[in-house]
Amino acid sequence: RLCLTGEGSIDEQTLHGKTIDGVITIAKTHHVPVIAFGGAVDKETAAALEKRGAKVVAIAPAGTSKDESIAHAARFLQSAAASALQSFFNPEAQHP
Repeated sequence: RLCLTGEGSIDEQTLHGKTIDGVITIAKTHHVPVIAFGGAVDKETAAALEKRGAKVVAIAPAGTSKDESIAHAARFLQSAAASALQSFFNPEAQHP
């Protein structure tokens, strides 16, 4: 089992009642790992969520403008999800 969730922006507000915060809380009570995807990801917030057991994945490649991120959101999300799921289900493939 695995829970996938996401927000447009994973930031300080995420830690104070946004969807991802609640999803992690519920998933944790059921011992279900969480991967959280964000269009924009604040590094400090990601670190806090990872301490709670969630893996945080930025959807767009580093340095991508907001306009480009929005224009190519579906393609970026598909790529980020494929990479995250491969790492989750086959971690040896990432680290030979």
